[in-house]
Amino acid sequence: MPVKTTFSWNTILSGYAKQGKLEKAHQVFDLIPVRDSVSWTTIIVGYNQMGRFEDAIRAFVDMVNDKVLPTQFTLTNVLASCAATGSRGDLEMAKVIFDRMKLRNTSSWNAMISLHMNCGRVDLALAQFELMSERDIVSWNSMIAGCNQHGFDNEALQFFSSMLKDTSLKPDRFSLASALSTCANLERLNFGKQIHGYIVRTMLDASGAVGNALISMYAKSGGVENCSKNHRAEWDFRS
Repeated sequence: MPVKTTFSWNTILSGYAKQGKLEKAHQVFDLIPVRDSVSWTTIIVGYNQMGRFEDAIRAFVDMVNDKVLPTQFTLTNVLASCAATGSRGDLEMAKVIFDRMKLRNTSSWNAMISLHMNCGRVDLALAQFELMSERDIVSWNSMIAGCNQHGFDNEALQFFSSMLKDTSLKPDRFSLASALSTCANLERLNFGKQIHGYIVRTMLDASGAVGNALISMYAKSGGVENCSKNHRAEWDFRS
């Protein structure tokens, strides 16, 4: 039987990780005599994708202690794990990782925004957002939802309006649910109607979070009688 190289070990490891068989993947990982950045990154990404964020962070710490240089892809995934846990300890680690990154893509910026929001630091999230050269729907959703969750409802609606006015991005279910929640908190019935009209015109599935947010918006804004599937309202973000 030929001697396995690190490359062949990594191929087996990657196969198990992609299938979500992390216990098998970890068994293979433990057998690799010389682990390289691909070995470590594969196990970190596997943990991250399966929602085992603490394990991903611990693996990264072990990787650094093993004196293996992380790649940009490694760092992006660890940032995502730090953002998902939302603890202040992981925020400090994320800052160190982010500062070490030579190339910061949109995903890494989004991870930092999400982490700041999870820690209640809307001001730091805004600072990161304003430094971004390119923003995607996740960037905007993080600001809209984060402001909404932390009581900055006027700011949340401003971000929602700015996204529609200043970019070519279209709101998704997350954007709309957060915007409707904000309208409910501010009792902005007219704005909520406009969002409802958009949902109807674009035939967006209004079940789940969007549907619940619609009901809440009409109930809190005193417009229950207008909560109709066939409601037709025009966008007017200057109202």
